Amino acid sequence: MFSELTNLLKQKIDNSWAISLTTDSWTSRATASYTTITAHVTDKDFHLESFVLQTRQVTVSHTAENLSEELKLAIDERNLKFFGDLAITTDNAANIVNAVKLTGMQHNRCLVHVLNLCVKRGLKYGSVIEVVKKVRRIAGYFHKSSTAAARLASTSKALLRKSHRFIHDVDTRWISTFDMLDRYIKGSFLLLILFLDN
Repeated sequence: MFSELTNLLKQKIDNSWAISLTTDSWTSRATASYTTITAHVTDKDFHLESFVLQTRQVTVSHTAENLSEELKLAIDERNLKFFGDLAITTDNAANIVNAVKLTGMQHNRCLVHVLNLCVKRGLKYGSVIEVVKKVRRIAGYFHKSSTAAARLASTSKALLRKSHRFIHDVDTRWISTFDMLDRYIKGSFLLLILFLDN
């Protein structure tokens, strides 16, 4: 099966009109570090398909030099060198930005990552940061206290006929801060009832 998929990928690459790459590093639950490289292949009719070229464990430091070697290896193994204007999209981490420079590929910064950085910076100004911190503390309280979470669940079921939970945001995803604030606004009356009930 592996050889069939490898041959299919080779055919898609050979018949492609354009190829671009994306890459990111991530850590498994077992704290092993990996780098995944994905190819995005467009044929002459502008049909786009995406294939994972590789997911490899990285046991060395994530320096620009080491990451560029991983990228070069993936390009060599799949014979992508003939695409002279090969472009790659990554996040804005300095090590991967410098790694791409070392490969000579055209570098595109991930728009979603740039947007995430802009919104995160905006959330740190003025009174916004104080509001976010307070809501984060409230969400954290209900996540850490099983008694408080149970009281919130029973109150919300009694009033809403479904359980309402506060959610905590994730630092790398600005939309999770929006979701946390939105959930807080929708459930803030429950906090008032719980407060008055004491």
